[in-house]
Amino acid sequence: MRLRTALAVCAASAMALTTVGAVADLPANASATYTETTGGVTNTWSNYSNAGGSEGQQIPAHATVQVACVVPGFKVADGDTWWYEIASSPWNGAYFASADAFYNNGATSGSLSGTPFVDPAVPACTNSAGGAGSGGSSGGSGGSSGGSAPYSCAGPADSGHKYSGWAACEWATHNVYTPPSFPADDCTWFVSQALWQGGMSQTSDWTGKSYDWSKQASKKHYPGPTVDAADAPDLVQYLLATHQATQTRITWSDNTAGGARIGDLIAYHWNPAGHDPSSTTIDHLAMVTGFSGTYPLVSQHTEPRLNRGWSWDPNKNNWIQYADPGSIAWLIHITA
Repeated sequence: MRLRTALAVCAASAMALTTVGAVADLPANASATYTETTGGVTNTWSNYSNAGGSEGQQIPAHATVQVACVVPGFKVADGDTWWYEIASSPWNGAYFASADAFYNNGATSGSLSGTPFVDPAVPACTNSAGGAGSGGSSGGSGGSSGGSAPYSCAGPADSGHKYSGWAACEWATHNVYTPPSFPADDCTWFVSQALWQGGMSQTSDWTGKSYDWSKQASKKHYPGPTVDAADAPDLVQYLLATHQATQTRITWSDNTAGGARIGDLIAYHWNPAGHDPSSTTIDHLAMVTGFSGTYPLVSQHTEPRLNRGWSWDPNKNNWIQYADPGSIAWLIHITA
């Protein structure tokens, strides 16, 4: 949910990040389109990755149009990164509009405040190239910020194990915008809940309801989550010690994130100014919930993100290796 005031997206200023032209193939069911209604006058652009390129005709306020698919792109003021490919004439699939300017819930009038960022019924634009970075597998910045449709959980996951990455992903994508239990640091608690929904078992050390004060993550929650359930380095150490996961360092140029699969975790170590350069403490966890080609997308809490490119920082509109030099990432592959 969101609070929004801006209804139209203006052209973005030039970014230092190298981008390529926005190209989005239609989904497999290309004959299908989806009805969406604007909440105000809405600008359209040929390049969704930077809200630029050629400016198309505006969509009038409270106009209903057909869209073909959705793709991640330029982040507008309130954090929405989803863009619709407009199928109706005169746009004819050549222009995009921020999903932020639409109701996305079937409404056709009233305020946009509190409406969804995007309509989850709209499928992904496949093979999206808009927003691609300057590197990739050739050794540069690594990856593409393109993505899959919300809630799709499409991609490879291990089978024949107790753990279902797809089930964990379904829970994560449908709960990414729920209020956090730990407002300042909820990423690990969010991931723990998803792992349990995927079939992993709670224990006295890793549980959401402990009466043991010595294991409590916070005295504000009693009974409540244990440290292993709510603290990133402790959860990873627990999973490794109980032989339920493996940990592999990932290079930022690896567009597969070490061969990540649906329901795996990506662990991050940030390197802010003044930070001990020798430290490799895990600071953040996110779950793999989709793919753009072979490039993993992750969902997370603190702050909530749905299908963020695993190596992309949407707050800084740049690749993590450039936005936060010295940062490190690991694949936490779930083997349970």
